Amino acid sequence: MNEKARIGRRVSTHTMLLNGLLVAIKLIVGLLSGSSVLIADAFHSLTDILSTMFVYFGITISNKPADEEHPFGHEKAELIVSKIIAIILMITAVGITYGAINGIKNEVVHTPGVFALIVVFVSIGLNEFMYFYCVRTGEKIGSQSLIADGWHHRTDSLSSVAALVGVVGSMFGFSILDPIAAIVVALIIARAGLKIYYQSIKELMDTAPSKQIIDLIRHLLTDDESVLEIDSLKAIFHLNHIDIYTNLKVENTLTIEEGYLLINELKNKIIKRIDNIQDINVYLIPIREDN
Repeated sequence: MNEKARIGRRVSTHTMLLNGLLVAIKLIVGLLSGSSVLIADAFHSLTDILSTMFVYFGITISNKPADEEHPFGHEKAELIVSKIIAIILMITAVGITYGAINGIKNEVVHTPGVFALIVVFVSIGLNEFMYFYCVRTGEKIGSQSLIADGWHHRTDSLSSVAALVGVVGSMFGFSILDPIAAIVVALIIARAGLKIYYQSIKELMDTAPSKQIIDLIRHLLTDDESVLEIDSLKAIFHLNHIDIYTNLKVENTLTIEEGYLLINELKNKIIKRIDNIQDINVYLIPIREDN
């Protein structure tokens, strides 16, 4: 197992343990105090554990070396994991909304106590820690699913803020705020799920980078006088990096050695100017300059 997989699995294990603690505390206090928003928040934390489990196995699979059936490796397994996380989030949002609306219809509204308030503050602090922990580590090791899991923790933090409003409102006599806050939590969860799903679809569809990046690549390629013309240029996002494929017209007097040096020089220029470049595939087309 490589270093990236070891780091990713260690972070996932830590966040699963922390979320297990949060689920237990939120569920116990939520049930004892009758706070629907705190119970909703507990189920949100439970989805964190499930999604982190997928991340754990996704990182393991994606870091397997290329084989006969997967000549380009297993990296896209992380995108599949991101989609699963997104679906879990959206299903959770629907369940929480249904429960909160049911509570309002049946007028089953409770007033949570001070323990619920303490739990909410603890939840906000721990989820913000897990957000930064996952996102920064994910960016460091290039793990899309770990970054997605980090944003899942951020939605937990935001949902806990909504829970805070519901709990405080209920304590001051506005009991209806508790189920309403639960619905707000559900909307936050659903938005995060849609965002993660959309991002994973974009990357699975090999979406091109922005026009500014494409224009910069064109400029860097044609800046060398040996390049007569760009015959074709394609750039796509692959996970969290960019792959470039280009055919360049050059004079047919260029030797093999000169062509090799030209390709290396162009690659180095692009890598220095543009972040997150992984593969640059350059094919030289020799032509007569007067053609």
